[in-house]
Amino acid sequence: QVSSPCAGVSRMWRPTCAPVDSLFPVRGGSCNDGLMYPIAKTDSTGATRSLLGHCLDVALAAQSILSSPILKARVSRVAGVEIDDVHIARLAVLAGLHDAGKALAGFQERITGHSRGTSHLAELLAVLKADQDTQKALRLDLLAQWFDNPAAAIYTSVCHHGSPVPLQSIQQHLAHVPSYLATTVLGHEPRTEIRNLANALLDSFPQATESAPLLNMTPTFQHLLAGIIMTADWMGSSLPVPGDNYRSSELLNILERTSWSGWYSGAAPQAVLGDYQPMGAQTVIGSVAIDEPLVIVEAPTGTGKTETAVMHAMRLVEAGKVDGMYFAVPTRAAATELHNRVASLTTHVHPALQGRVVRAVPGMLETDPWQGGATSWAIASPKRVFAAPIAVGTIDQAMMSVLRTRHAWMRHALLSRHLLVID
Repeated sequence: QVSSPCAGVSRMWRPTCAPVDSLFPVRGGSCNDGLMYPIAKTDSTGATRSLLGHCLDVALAAQSILSSPILKARVSRVAGVEIDDVHIARLAVLAGLHDAGKALAGFQERITGHSRGTSHLAELLAVLKADQDTQKALRLDLLAQWFDNPAAAIYTSVCHHGSPVPLQSIQQHLAHVPSYLATTVLGHEPRTEIRNLANALLDSFPQATESAPLLNMTPTFQHLLAGIIMTADWMGSSLPVPGDNYRSSELLNILERTSWSGWYSGAAPQAVLGDYQPMGAQTVIGSVAIDEPLVIVEAPTGTGKTETAVMHAMRLVEAGKVDGMYFAVPTRAAATELHNRVASLTTHVHPALQGRVVRAVPGMLETDPWQGGATSWAIASPKRVFAAPIAVGTIDQAMMSVLRTRHAWMRHALLSRHLLVID
């Protein structure tokens, strides 16, 4: 089990899976509210999003994220396998199963307002522990062909709320499994809807059933995968509740608005110096091996260490080693001052970064002052600032990616894409 946190999108990444609206039409018997599907989300207007629609949002987001070259390389490293499109499709299906517990009777009572009901994390894990028919509905037999430990894979996906689901909590729900599997207030049979969800995901990502090496659910892989699924869930949940089941383009648009990747203009790394000639460490940073995992720059104040760090980051981006950079400093005041400086240096050379260089100071989340009305998914919460191509903030934001804090997995997954600069 996971026990603690550890350590612009190219159109060529566009998912190739098939829309399922025509394959899996709205179904169900007579329902109290006239709804023919289990509900996953509602909004203030009373609009609802089906369980299938939301889970597809998250699966498509996971597919797009995992298809980005840098994060794909990170996953391959920790998984010990060079992941391919088949693996990505499998992981997308796994991500889509994250909310299968919302098909249970307790959650449907809660979201429809019929009673306080229950949540859907420990409840689903308890049902899976106690009921073999639900295991079959969720296709654990197929997951066993994809992962060396299918239980660990499901657990990693279900823990998408930011922390591990305690074993004690799962055990407390075992006595209530029959009531969770009872017909819902909307007239649905939970096992059937879980089976329908799994089948819909498999039909949407047909490559998942093709041949590929088994993925080993090592703790390091679990931690990174948990963060990716959490990020996909947040991205999928940021779309409006109403909408088609299949929203691939909308999810790609979120990544593109953050300039997740593809923002590098091709200018030489030293172009950030403008008309100034390199001095001090700036003259030698270009000789540092591109694969060197740790670089220490020691020089007096005022000799251009900041520009040296930015130049090295640009070298790594140019070489396809990172997607960007997080520049970490000790204080909020220093972060605010440095943010303007780094934004000026980088957006001048790489125009696609305009409005995408984030100041990562809690309570003061914003992009560079020249954003011109641009919006970025990365600035809505301190937990997702590392989704930005370049962020400048306090060191604690980076530290929380490796501490036992809620949502550390998401911070860790997003930060893993970048060069971490500590000043």
